[in-house]
Amino acid sequence: MRRFVYQFKPIIAPEPIVRFETPLGQQMQIDFTTIRRSKQKLKAFVATLGYSRACYVKFFDNERASTWQQGLKEAFDYFGGVLQQVLCDNAKALIVKRDAYAKGEHKLHVEMLQMSKNYSFKLTACQPYRAKTKDKVERFNHYLKNSFIVPFKAELRAQNLELDVEIANAKIGPWLQRKWGVGKNVLLK
Repeated sequence: MRRFVYQFKPIIAPEPIVRFETPLGQQMQIDFTTIRRSKQKLKAFVATLGYSRACYVKFFDNERASTWQQGLKEAFDYFGGVLQQVLCDNAKALIVKRDAYAKGEHKLHVEMLQMSKNYSFKLTACQPYRAKTKDKVERFNHYLKNSFIVPFKAELRAQNLELDVEIANAKIGPWLQRKWGVGKNVLLK
């Protein structure tokens, strides 16, 4: 019976996915992804360029405002410049209160506000629970965990070593270079 009824059911084609592309030098997406939640936390600050998808990664043991700032400064240095817009999530270290002044006008953490003025970029928060807004960095987070962290942890385990911030930071640069040929000053490429 089910097969008989199925033939009369209209086939609905899924909506096509429209890729959101940004011009060269316009946008960078930033995020922290948690690698390990044990006593010794391991978190990765990830910055992805909107145009080229080039990535910068730095490992930390926390997500404080000062850590976000350090990650941003090093990403700007790595990419060879500052982009017009930095798209971020709604972490308390970045966004103190959403829509504090008006719809879309958020209250930024004091240090982040000062940094955005000093470096002349606009810090933009994506909509809560809307990961597709900063999909480029979110996709790379998944790739980082599966293609760098998992094999590297296995390699370290074979040597009776444990992954920590120092070891991860020592290996991530060469891995990025090997995978994509991405090096410093890639902003204009």
